[in-house]
Amino acid sequence: MGNDDGGDKSICKKRLKDYNRTIMVRFDYGVILIESLKKTNSLTGRFVDARAIAKANKLSPSLMGKVAQDFKHAGWLESKRGTGGGYRLVENQSQISMDELIKFFRWPARA
Repeated sequence: MGNDDGGDKSICKKRLKDYNRTIMVRFDYGVILIESLKKTNSLTGRFVDARAIAKANKLSPSLMGKVAQDFKHAGWLESKRGTGGGYRLVENQSQISMDELIKFFRWPARA
């Protein structure tokens, strides 16, 4: 009786496909978040609620919040809690490029 690994391979392919789809969605959210914060920073420098950006773009507020946290941990965003709180770009990050975003979401490790 041979051990058929065909099932294992198809499971791995499905997981990789799902992972890639998740990364692509997070990348899209990241682009929207960064571009929205760039506009706000250049106009007012205020903190902006990531959920408000998500709602304005008809996206998941929860996922937008997770992407914002990832960017904060990477040193791209700063946050403030409470009234008038949210996220804004760290001063030296106002020119984050598309290349930097791609590198950030590149599999398997983040920048």
